[in-house]
Amino acid sequence: VYGFGGVGKSFLVKEVAKIAKQQELFDRVAIAHVSKTPDIKTIQVVIAEMLGLTFPEESTNGRAIRLRKRIEEEKTVLVILDDIWQPLELEKVGIPSNKEHIGCKLLMTSRTQDVLQKMAVQKDFTFRLELLSEVETWILFQSTAEDVVNDIRLNNLATKIAKQCKGLPLLIVTVASGLKSKDIPTWKDALSQLKSVGHVEMDVIVHSVLELNYNLLASDEIKALFLLSAVLGDSGSTE
Repeated sequence: VYGFGGVGKSFLVKEVAKIAKQQELFDRVAIAHVSKTPDIKTIQVVIAEMLGLTFPEESTNGRAIRLRKRIEEEKTVLVILDDIWQPLELEKVGIPSNKEHIGCKLLMTSRTQDVLQKMAVQKDFTFRLELLSEVETWILFQSTAEDVVNDIRLNNLATKIAKQCKGLPLLIVTVASGLKSKDIPTWKDALSQLKSVGHVEMDVIVHSVLELNYNLLASDEIKALFLLSAVLGDSGSTE
């Protein structure tokens, strides 16, 4: 699966993982976040934990051998690698190819089709996740912001803000949830900030709107938690 950042790739594959587990479509399901700067050992540990495996080895190669053997023990396994920025050598991680283990299926996400094809994924097996249409954007914005958008003082403003979210689900939900309890001047400021982004790269738009939502947080304590979660990432824990 490929598409712009914020279009919903991660959400989609997490839903696939959840359904696969609920319906027992595979004996095992494992999902790991790869990121722009992948750490092979971290990816190995995340997948291994979901397979009930621990590593006595310290070396990446030793762990790859053990992980591959563990995967091959299962008749059917779904491995999901999310957010791949550059070609990842599956052999170094310890994920067998379909030829080595026909029951091991791989689902990957990236921002570009090129990255997936460089990992030997045939073009016909790639799927582009498109941006939402204006109608879909408004439906999502309205359902997230709830009844506040029906206020006659806000409705026109809300539709303009929704349009500025460029059809990206992440931005739509982020902006709508951040604004729904705010006053009219804050909504106007948000629209001005979104318009100032203009027609630039999607990464810049995502960053700008996340910054906007951060500024809308109610207190310094909540802002601190937001920053902490960003530092910890997918593999972090607040316990």
